[in-house]
Amino acid sequence: MGSAGKVMAEMPLDDEDHLRVQMVRAGVFLSFLLVAVVGAWIAVTWDEPNRVGLLVFDALALAATCVVASFSPERIVASPHRERLFLGWSVLLIIFIGAAAALDGGVRSPILLLLFLTMVFAALSYPRNTVAVVSVLSLATVIAAAQAPSAQGSITLGPTYVAALTLTIALVGVMCVWQARILQDQRNRLVALSRLDPLTGCVNRRGFALLVEAGLERVRERDETLSIVLLDFDAFKTVNDTLGHAAGDDLLRWAAAELRAGVREGDAVARLGGDEFALLLPGRDGAAADAAAARIRETLAPRIGISTGTACADSETTPDEFLRAADVVLYAAKERLRPRAAPAPAGA
Repeated sequence: MGSAGKVMAEMPLDDEDHLRVQMVRAGVFLSFLLVAVVGAWIAVTWDEPNRVGLLVFDALALAATCVVASFSPERIVASPHRERLFLGWSVLLIIFIGAAAALDGGVRSPILLLLFLTMVFAALSYPRNTVAVVSVLSLATVIAAAQAPSAQGSITLGPTYVAALTLTIALVGVMCVWQARILQDQRNRLVALSRLDPLTGCVNRRGFALLVEAGLERVRERDETLSIVLLDFDAFKTVNDTLGHAAGDDLLRWAAAELRAGVREGDAVARLGGDEFALLLPGRDGAAADAAAARIRETLAPRIGISTGTACADSETTPDEFLRAADVVLYAAKERLRPRAAPAPAGA
């Protein structure tokens, strides 16, 4: 059985994608900033050991950042592998910071403090699990730096400093994971508010349009089957006029619950407006959509007569054509069946 939560999880998040694009740009800026900070530190400490090696390493990091910056942020966000790309990007930054710190004296190098920037950025940009990985790797980097031979230089920091730094990194990591979870929950709630119908809990028109676009994309790329069923109550205005709007709202909620109970996991039930509903059926051909429409008419018949229209998409179908094809069938059905439009009592 399908559910609003599962459907929302599959829905393209255009608002969140826009945010991720902005964060990619911020990430590129942060990467350049890290390289610049390390470069500035090399310049002001040029008399210290390993400056040439550090400079070469910083130049390599600059080249890698330029490569990332050359890609369109929109292209990165649109990639199905984007989460792995983001994680790989952060891992490379952590490796860069850890290696640079190792050349600069290990745990006593201020370069190691740049790990805080990568962790905070991850908390603001990435899913919780990715943030957890970034935090664990940052902690491991600090622990490894404390064990490096270069950490035993002329300046002895002592176990208290190392313990304090390690504990701070660990606590910041916990806070970052917590913050990532809070932000994701907030984004999910905002998406739900913008994509769900408040009366019935079904996907609204905007959300349904996004699901149709995503479904047609799968039809084109994977040769999948996709069908749609449009539904329209035959005498809903009469229900409102004779029994009141509260009865009409109750009828809509009941119908929505019945529709959701009768679909499979992965199907979508939408309220397009008023008494218009729609079902999106991935993996179903036209015959299966017609059968689903017949079951729906039978299920809702005790309380209201409905008319339905179905359509099946192919690789050339556009969203407008898809909806229009089903709407033409729906309109013909309403014209043909209009004499049976008298509703049953709303309390039946």
